[in-house]
Amino acid sequence: MSTPMDHIAYLSQEIGPRPAGTEEEQQAALYITERLQKDAHLSAQIEDFTCNSNALMTPIICYGVAIVAVLLGIILPVIAIPATVLALAAAGIAICEALDRPLLSQAFTKGVSQNIVAKYEPTQSSDAAGSRRRKVIVVANYDSGKVRRETAGVFVRALRPLRYGALGGMVVAAVFMLLRGVVLSEGAASLVFAVLAGVCLIPSAVLLVFALLEKFGPFTEAANDNASGVAVMLEVARRLGNGEVSADAPIAAGEDVSFVSEK
Repeated sequence: MSTPMDHIAYLSQEIGPRPAGTEEEQQAALYITERLQKDAHLSAQIEDFTCNSNALMTPIICYGVAIVAVLLGIILPVIAIPATVLALAAAGIAICEALDRPLLSQAFTKGVSQNIVAKYEPTQSSDAAGSRRRKVIVVANYDSGKVRRETAGVFVRALRPLRYGALGGMVVAAVFMLLRGVVLSEGAASLVFAVLAGVCLIPSAVLLVFALLEKFGPFTEAANDNASGVAVMLEVARRLGNGEVSADAPIAAGEDVSFVSEK
């Protein structure tokens, strides 16, 4: 019989980091399925689906293109109009992605991930006849990700304003760049528009730095990134499957329990 610490050790040490859409994640899926079948005596199913295995590329491209286009338009006023079009296109794609209208991210949805689903169906006792059946769903993620610097310290509260500021700032910066290149290409006013465009790009630059740090940074400690949650879920499933939960417990006879381990 496997213990929760056995699950954590296997997922974090034997397999290690489990990015979405990778072979390591698939190994974790097979391990969870095996434990649900052998330890909890439940019928577990693996459901494959396509996933975005490189989700960071979308914000990196959008923020990067907008920043480069605006800067080039400021430095070379002769290309202000095409640079504005490019910056606005990057801003439009970023806004669509934020509104759950995937455009660019569809190009990176090529990975294959899995959900593991098992269901415990208790025997309806005579005492519970006519009682209302309830469904309980226990969910645990089993993949792992990179270290996210922006989730530490004061940046947590600033993340939402930064995202809104980046989306709006890309559009406003493109307008300032266009005005500088087409209307006011010389003089103090030109310098003011250039400075304003640069200020509007600060939120995008901050988020771009965070995305690059996550992209090329280390993986989080696997034992603390979803493996412990999977271990708890598997232990609950084992106890239910082996009848180690009394009828007086919160999860009692007459209640369906579904265990879902997600990527």
